[in-house]
Amino acid sequence: MDIRELLNEFSICSCEEFMDEFLAVLGQCQNPSEVMGKLVFCLQRMKESPNTYFMENCNLFESIKGHNGIYAITIQKTGSNVRVLHARVLGKFIFLLAFYKKEGKKATDYSKHAPIADTRLRREKAKIGGSKNGCKH
Repeated sequence: MDIRELLNEFSICSCEEFMDEFLAVLGQCQNPSEVMGKLVFCLQRMKESPNTYFMENCNLFESIKGHNGIYAITIQKTGSNVRVLHARVLGKFIFLLAFYKKEGKKATDYSKHAPIADTRLRREKAKIGGSKNGCKH
């Protein structure tokens, strides 16, 4: 299943840059199918508990400090360390940004990526506010 089909199946929206970013990140992974499998697992957790998924599954998700309402999906598999920044607006999840985190034991530094996600989130909120059906998949 490709990323577009997957997001559509789970009713996840994405900003216009996300697909190309995610595909580029996936291309850096040693085993892309493992990464996609873990993403499906994370999406299932989000769908089952949309209001509390990030608290119940703290090894899979993290809240980005200082960026209210933006969360990261953490996908760590052998040779792969991917982050997907997302938010929830009017009951819809929006994937904002994907990046490959370099290996290492230190905590993920979101200072480069979170401001970009903030900007994209503002843009997507403006689009949703002017649309009857919200964002597109």
